[in-house]
Amino acid sequence: MCCCGSRAVGGMMKNLIAPNVLELLKKIDLMKSKVPSEVQAFFDSALWEARFRRETGRDLRDLCLRRDRSSTHDAIFESVRPLGLIGHIMPGNSDWTPLLAILETSITGNTSWVKLPSGSSTEVILSQLKELGLDESVAVYTERNDIEELYKKSDAISAWGNESSLDEIRSKISSQTRFIAWGHRISFSYLTKWDDAASDLAAAIVKYEQQACSSPQVVYLEEASFDEAVSFAKELSQKLQSYSSSFPDIDDSSWAELSNFSETHFAESFLKEKMIIEAEDKSFRIVVDTNTAFEASILHRSIFIKTIKKNEIKEVLRPHRRLLQSAGINANPQDIAGLCEELFDAGVSRVCTISQMQEAHPMESHDGEFSLSRFVKRVTLSNPSLTVNALNLAQVDVAKTSTISTKSDFSAQKVENAHYYFKSGGSTSAPVLSPFMLQDYHLQMQVAADGLIAAGLNPKTDRCMNLFFGGGLYGGFISFTDILEKIAAIQYPMAGYVDTDFVLDMIVKENVNVLLGMPSYLINLFKLAEEKNIRLPVKKIYFGGEPFSESQRNWLKNIGVEIINSASYGSVDAGPLGYQCQSCDPGVHHVNTTIQKIEIVDLEKDEPVLDGQVGRVLVSSLARSGISIQRYQIGDTAKWINGSCECGDPSPRLLLAGRVGDIFKFGGSFINAQSIMKKLEVKELQIELKHIDLKDCLIINSPDVNTGALASLLELHDLHEVVELEKTASIEFKNTPFIKAISGKQPLVVDHRHG
Repeated sequence: MCCCGSRAVGGMMKNLIAPNVLELLKKIDLMKSKVPSEVQAFFDSALWEARFRRETGRDLRDLCLRRDRSSTHDAIFESVRPLGLIGHIMPGNSDWTPLLAILETSITGNTSWVKLPSGSSTEVILSQLKELGLDESVAVYTERNDIEELYKKSDAISAWGNESSLDEIRSKISSQTRFIAWGHRISFSYLTKWDDAASDLAAAIVKYEQQACSSPQVVYLEEASFDEAVSFAKELSQKLQSYSSSFPDIDDSSWAELSNFSETHFAESFLKEKMIIEAEDKSFRIVVDTNTAFEASILHRSIFIKTIKKNEIKEVLRPHRRLLQSAGINANPQDIAGLCEELFDAGVSRVCTISQMQEAHPMESHDGEFSLSRFVKRVTLSNPSLTVNALNLAQVDVAKTSTISTKSDFSAQKVENAHYYFKSGGSTSAPVLSPFMLQDYHLQMQVAADGLIAAGLNPKTDRCMNLFFGGGLYGGFISFTDILEKIAAIQYPMAGYVDTDFVLDMIVKENVNVLLGMPSYLINLFKLAEEKNIRLPVKKIYFGGEPFSESQRNWLKNIGVEIINSASYGSVDAGPLGYQCQSCDPGVHHVNTTIQKIEIVDLEKDEPVLDGQVGRVLVSSLARSGISIQRYQIGDTAKWINGSCECGDPSPRLLLAGRVGDIFKFGGSFINAQSIMKKLEVKELQIELKHIDLKDCLIINSPDVNTGALASLLELHDLHEVVELEKTASIEFKNTPFIKAISGKQPLVVDHRHG
């Protein structure tokens, strides 16, 4: 019988639809409160993202083909992809194993079918699949005949069972199908000291009634005598007796097997150094034996206690290495490391305390394997003609929300568990902090690093000096330190250091050929070098925060700089939005489609711009957890660039056209236009931003300014810093007709610096 809704007719499976993994992650979180406490840990999107990174080496939200920088072959690009159609043949000893197995294949982007034990009810799992949005991606079967054809059509079969059942399945699958076997495993306890172990051991035996692979079936007492083993068995029997009332009902055949087991070992106790302790109500049985041979228990609270010499561990266990899973140990701290190595060498895949034998955390491997890595394939591309570091995937569609979000919407969100906080521009004097989760931050730094490669940076030969500003919660310096680290570039983390003589000296002495920093600081540095008749070896500049004017670019190229590209197009709140390849004109950027969705809408209406029209940039982040960034107006204007790019990256390109709103970058600092109006106490004002004599110039246009206006403005800390202290910018005043927008409105800030 097949039960998969619209995906099956008469037992035949129709085409399944690949799961939307990002939507699945959201639904996993929503389902958490509806599942039993013992499996709630698995219903956490952060867990699945962390598992994917740990088990595949890639970020679930970033599966683009990326250049393998660890390889000596620069043309190799790598990533992971789903296998395709995965079949699951499930055991009957766990209600939640089927759904968790389906989640593993769905998170990795596969479609799947699952075969439940014959006669099983499908109502619950079908309801769960629908709630998770997987009803079109998964088929459910209960009868063997329904899946015979699927054995050969599937890309992989994941099966649980004993050796004979796994052999039968293996014989049916195609040679083109990956077989992923999860056979029965046996676990045991190994004690170098046992005075305090009986209570935990009894609880481990009773939990799951030894039906789990991690349940103890044998207990080894290191260097124990027979009498010591008997004494421990008696203590254990007292602990097990306290659980006798919870012994479950079992069928007659199981009772017969238990009876035969007890009688056999009782008879052998007259001939060997052996003893059996059995509960009066038959709820448990303990066999004490000096024969070290590893053997499986008959279960139903049956346990072997055996003595063993320290040097016998590998000799006894290694012949059974394929069957071994967990070893619950009790040992002195100084003995644990050596004991673990002995057990690992013998074939054990997991060592823990006795109380943790059946308390595995969700990030652990299973039977020594990372399951997610078995449901993906590693893919490579070799193409020396590509100049980019990563080939972005197609743009992901983001559902349009009812409204455009603003800075106030962003700052209203409360994030308590973020790992990084950076200062962002705000509409008031109070600082706004932009929070990042650790995994989000590092993913965004990797994407920004890809952009630097595309912009012409060569991490194998370039010597880079990071001159972005740091401190005061500013993210520029620390971010680019991490970005350069992602591509293993040689770097000098100087920051925007005030001792420019030292900076110039280090550039020359260390033959630094790449500078990263703010245009205002960099221009000032080059002018000082010119004044001191110092020839800098700099050939590449990667800038951020504000643009270079055409005159500044020409001047730099005349003194030997060959590449002047954006280090990254981004915002503090949304992260890296785009990058410049070597084919991009000034102001043009590729969109980082793996982590961002960008819209350009009309300047006044929430409608997409017409072809070639300038509009407002809206950002929806695809790689942020803990905070929502959906259709966020970051304050930039831009227009789309049609056609494909010579670099080979198919991601869309935009041309930046300036800023909207009140916050702007000036001389390396964020300035709030409203704070200028408030300081000058004027009714009418327009601010123009230009490049004059290679510096940023802020022009105040107002009929109301007085002679003390400049002194008043310089009381603002940021303006005082860039104009008076760093001398990277200037301020002028004029009284002329205000510039009007096409709409007839009068903008507060007009930025002429984009050229």
